[in-house]
Amino acid sequence: SLAAVAFSAGTDELRLSELWPFFVVGALAPGIGQLLYVHGVRRAGASRPAIVVTLAPLLSAIAAVILLDESFGAALAVGTTLIVAGGAAIAWEGSRPVEFKVIGIALAAVSAIFFSARDIIVRWANDETIVSPQVGMAAAFAAAALATGAYLLITAGPRPALGRIRVALPHFLVAAVILGIGQIAI
Repeated sequence: SLAAVAFSAGTDELRLSELWPFFVVGALAPGIGQLLYVHGVRRAGASRPAIVVTLAPLLSAIAAVILLDESFGAALAVGTTLIVAGGAAIAWEGSRPVEFKVIGIALAAVSAIFFSARDIIVRWANDETIVSPQVGMAAAFAAAALATGAYLLITAGPRPALGRIRVALPHFLVAAVILGIGQIAI
């Protein structure tokens, strides 16, 4: 993402007034939203928060119809119904692991809200600005890194935070590249 900013440095696209929506998007999701999701998985296991976070497309669709005047057709209605049915099936499940905590589901739900907000803000910003997708993505990833770094500094302190980054970097580098490719595709 830094490369996208560097290659665009000579263009008019780097006006802060045009980039702010992408900074907001990055701070929300993947920034804070991803942190909330990880904490949700820690408290409720992997499967249930994963299903709850799949509500993000439903929330995005509803917001797009209401806020962006997108059409609500048969395919969207069927997809919405399936998402709601999947979430309801999990909610009514009779048994849960002993270590399950409801707060994990709540954190995943807030994460889903942040990821759906990302979709709406990006769609709106693409209609309202001249920022290229590469520069918008770079701004979003920079904001996500700042949000995550701020969280780490606040919760761990400067010296332990750097130690955690050094240890984690080799393990998460491949995931970061895959996330970057996925964001380009979005």
